[in-house]
Amino acid sequence: MLGNDCRFGYDMAAVNLHLSYNFHRKDQNLVSSLAEGQAPPYMIIACCDSRVDPCTVLNLPPGEAFVLRNIGNMVPAYSAQSACSSAASAIEYAVLHLKVKHLVVMGHSRCGAVKALMGIEDRFK
Repeated sequence: MLGNDCRFGYDMAAVNLHLSYNFHRKDQNLVSSLAEGQAPPYMIIACCDSRVDPCTVLNLPPGEAFVLRNIGNMVPAYSAQSACSSAASAIEYAVLHLKVKHLVVMGHSRCGAVKALMGIEDRFK
């Protein structure tokens, strides 16, 4: 559903038009180079908390970071028996194929996932 009755509470067509006008037209060289491929120097592993966007926090432009977001920015331990790890496959792709130079694990305060993992009561409600 696009338009004014979009479930997300905003007009997706207007968002797309804004992106097209403000990003594509302002920096056509960047958009063209990103269309050809990616070679980000950073991989950021961050929490999927809606309040903490890693590229916004670090002021990184498009193409600077390959980002993996999951609950509590956790990376499960490697296990040959459990070959279905999206975190492991994202890291492998970033390191072996994209040749990222830096891996950054980015946490944040008051992370509900970490509190739940540690069995800590939520005192911040």
